[in-house]
Amino acid sequence: MIRTQRKKYAHITEPLFKNIKHIEKAQPDPIKRSNLCITEVRLTLQSLREFVIREGFSSMNEEICFFRHVKPDVLALMVYHHSVLSLEVNMPLGYSALQKRRIKKEQKSIAAFTSRNKTFYSYVMSDLTYQDQAYFLRGEEQLSLIHDDSLYHIDPEFSTYHDVVLARIYGYEKYASYLTGRLANLGDPNSQGLPSLDSNFPYKWSASKMDLIELIYALHANNSIDGGSKPIKEIAEMAAYVFDVEVGNIYRGAIDLKIRKNPTQFLDQLKASLIKKLREN
Repeated sequence: MIRTQRKKYAHITEPLFKNIKHIEKAQPDPIKRSNLCITEVRLTLQSLREFVIREGFSSMNEEICFFRHVKPDVLALMVYHHSVLSLEVNMPLGYSALQKRRIKKEQKSIAAFTSRNKTFYSYVMSDLTYQDQAYFLRGEEQLSLIHDDSLYHIDPEFSTYHDVVLARIYGYEKYASYLTGRLANLGDPNSQGLPSLDSNFPYKWSASKMDLIELIYALHANNSIDGGSKPIKEIAEMAAYVFDVEVGNIYRGAIDLKIRKNPTQFLDQLKASLIKKLREN
């Protein structure tokens, strides 16, 4: 049944797999590569949907087979390349230590997803079939009741909840390998003047978190770091790393500064301390 189903849709899926393989070999830039692959997958998913809506399924088993073995293989490519694109577009520039932190965060996110879906993960990886009717038939689940913004491509005519989850499992497996390779190929963090995240940085921020946010915003407003070209979120991440402190939501911090009676409280304190120190010397 599985082989027959894959053969039935081969005229749609095989060109995709061939094109993806070519793009991944020919395009070294990960952002350009993923953008090209995402376009290819979208076109294929649209073709698959049109074919399924037009032709339908001859039996319940055929429908189950499609949503368990055909569509997830295609959608997994979307999950993988969308994840790579998001990582690379938002990767901090110039600081290997911050890049390492970002990659570690992605790895934790994958682990959390696997943990949330461990029962289903165990089910599919064990090649069990007793729940297939509940998992892989359209209309067996109330898709509108599923509140998970991270799920996409939920189309009642072309989706079951679990075919999407299965695609994410497959896509994240490949993405996990990408993250491992990306982490291994990071430059030496010390080349940027920052220690490895695995070392113990000797400096600790001893003022308040709001004091640090105030300082970050002042430096950013004055274009004191890289001429103001770095986004404030990246500056906050660097400061959090260097001083081993949780900055939290930097934008929320800006709101708190605006409504504070004296938004430059820490800067005023720094000025007073500096003047006092210079007078003493």
